[in-house]
Amino acid sequence: MKVQLSPIADKGPVIGFYKGEPIHKTITDAIGIRGRYVGILPPDPNGNLKLSDFLRPDEFLVYPGLVYRLVSASDRFQKE
Repeated sequence: MKVQLSPIADKGPVIGFYKGEPIHKTITDAIGIRGRYVGILPPDPNGNLKLSDFLRPDEFLVYPGLVYRLVSASDRFQKE
């Protein structure tokens, strides 16, 4: 499954920083697709990101290389 987000509408708490940008525990786009932060996609020696080598089908990338995994409907009702 390929995930395409619309603009981010809601951001959870900041849990760290990467390349000067905040890492949010969760993000939700304008149509309700929600993801939970799971890690950073490391660039190759040339600085390129190889998505197919690292991302699972239920994961998506947010600038500047943050990986989020889709949150299932049942997980949405759990507390942050």
